[in-house]
Amino acid sequence: MRVRCIRDQPEGEALRRMGRPFFDGRGSPLTVGRDYLVYGIAFHNGGVWFHLLNATGSWLFDAPIELFEVLDPRVSRHWRLGQRDDRVVLYPELLLGDYLHDDLSEGVPDVVRRVRELTTVMEAEMAEPSGEPHG
Repeated sequence: MRVRCIRDQPEGEALRRMGRPFFDGRGSPLTVGRDYLVYGIAFHNGGVWFHLLNATGSWLFDAPIELFEVLDPRVSRHWRLGQRDDRVVLYPELLLGDYLHDDLSEGVPDVVRRVRELTTVMEAEMAEPSGEPHG
């Protein structure tokens, strides 16, 4: 799945539902107009959230669906249904591992390598013609 950021903070109903600004007002990690590869989808707090990699590739974060235009709705064949805390998620199995997010942000070499490999695989999926079934 590929999406384009159309705004960096929720508005209206999305903001009321969240009850707080995205990223608690610390500044959004999103860039309006930038395209993002979606690493997964999370369902929590009454909404749908895309799981994204920041611009430097050093950490993953959730952003509400309302901030995006969907460019390619195909989901990765590597996504699996799981649960993380209070969230129901569709993530690649790698991202369901304990401490993966911490290890990535701390730059643990093996985790960084594995996330880069996952990115390469998922980018290749998005490069496939949309008429071809995944599988």
